[in-house]
Parts: sequence; structure tokens; C-alpha cells
Amino acid sequence: MEEMLALARTGPAPRTFILDWVFPGLDPTRSITELRQEFKHSSIIILSMLDDAATIDRIAGMGANGFINKAVMPDEVSAAIRSIEDGEFVIKRSSSVMPPPAGRRTDISFLTARQREVLRLITEGKTNKEIARKLDISPYTVSIHVSALLRVLSVSSRSAAAAKAVLAGFDSRA
Repeated sequence: MEEMLALARTGPAPRTFILDWVFPGLDPTRSITELRQEFKHSSIIILSMLDDAATIDRIAGMGANGFINKAVMPDEVSAAIRSIEDGEFVIKRSSSVMPPPAGRRTDISFLTARQREVLRLITEGKTNKEIARKLDISPYTVSIHVSALLRVLSVSSRSAAAAKAVLAGFDSRA
């Protein structure tokens, strides 16, 4: 992990990190958390043979931008990586992109109208300054809304909030 971080710090921030969920000597939870904190605008993609819903939920909750099962065909892996780099949250299991299981969808209907607006802009990849301009409020007020969103959604990052919104069927165009 330290070697990877040192290498990533030598130049411009990497566009994408691809990590194996089960790799000897690598703690994926620590890796995803540290990468997300330091490289906020980089994509984090997890590859794994494990593709149970609990593992994928855990990965999404830590701030990863996507999950790809190692059994997926190479051309599908390429397409999934491109989609993730373009800002989509992708779960690629075996031979198709799987929607979240119906029983695992998260209800976010309890959010206030303002929280839904902020979440919509987060899912579009907007920064706090961009959200502030769009909603005509201060960046400080946006940071308060974002902190509240993270707390009520029980996630630790903007990416995890966006992932949870996607898993809940939240339409960012609404």
C-alpha cells in the first residue's frame, strides 16, 4: 500500500486505481479509505472473484466507484472501466451489469428537498463550490448539507453517498 501511495504521489493524481479485493498483504478496507481521502477525484475500482451482495455493498459504502467480477469477459471489463471513469457507478457481475437486488434497495425518501438537491448534484460529480453556485448558497452551507447527508445516509464519503443514491434508484435528473 505504501509503495502504491508513494508512486501515486509522484505526479498528477492518477485517474483510476484498480484494486484486487483479496490480495496478499493488502487490506482493502484501509486501501479504499486512504485512497478516497487523498485522491478524491480518482476512480477506485475493485476487482474480485467474490461478488456477494454484502461484499459489494461494503465496497460501495467505503467509497469505491465500481465493482467488477474477475470472471467478466475482458471486453466487458474495458467497457465497465470506461463507464466508471466517465462517472457511473458500475457493478459488473459475471456476464451482465446487475441492478441492486430488490430487497437491498435503500429508502432515501426521508431526505429534505434541499438534501435531495445537494445529493443530486453530488451524484453529478459537482464540487461544493459548484453546488453553491448552482443553488445560490455559500460553500460553507453546502459543506453543512453534505455533512448532514453523510450522517443521515450512514456513509463516510461523497462517493459512498452517490453510490447509495444510485442503489436506492435515486434519479439524478429529477
